[in-house]
Amino acid sequence: MNDVPDSRTIGLLKADFEECWEIAGTGQGFSFPSQNPVKRIDYIFVSKPGSETAVSLRPISARVLKSDASDHLPILVEFEIINH
Repeated sequence: MNDVPDSRTIGLLKADFEECWEIAGTGQGFSFPSQNPVKRIDYIFVSKPGSETAVSLRPISARVLKSDASDHLPILVEFEIINH
């Protein structure tokens, strides 16, 4: 998204989706720039529980990984599948 957590765009997305770092992450979740991260501008969103699907994904862990592959660090989220 390349946007800060309190931006209008992120707020609009959070109206319909959950942001995984807020649920399952610890710390600030900084991922940019990769060499010395000082900003949180990368996100993973998931449908809110109870949306009209047969299954839901619940984030159980979220972490920022170390990597030199990009100017952003990757975010890894592990999910639990919940059947409805």
